[in-house]
Amino acid sequence: MTDETYSDEEIEKLVVKLRDDGHQPSVIGMKLRDQYGIPDVQEATDQSITEILDEHDKALDIPEDLRSLIVKAARLHEHLDENPGDATAIQGLQRTEDKIRSLASYHKDNGSLDDDWSYDADSVNIFLE
Repeated sequence: MTDETYSDEEIEKLVVKLRDDGHQPSVIGMKLRDQYGIPDVQEATDQSITEILDEHDKALDIPEDLRSLIVKAARLHEHLDENPGDATAIQGLQRTEDKIRSLASYHKDNGSLDDDWSYDADSVNIFLE
């Protein structure tokens, strides 16, 4: 950790650099906190990490929380391909897909997801790559 103070522009450059390195916004926040001593990007810059990424055209295609649920559903689909009789996994998949649809509706209303976006259970495996 460092005692160095960063300007708004330096913090924005760090956020963009970390995104270019392939990190998700939550990981960017942890790296800034742990490695650079920046405890709260929004307090320092008056913008959230996702707002900074939007401003620099580095935003995620879909929100991170929704993407995490889709990855979980993809892993459950993989598991069920090998273990089709696992009733607990079937129920978990149904709950996860319900959460995906609910969260997608929230993000569509919020404007952070296109209105024509829809969840397709057949193509979730692309999120595992």
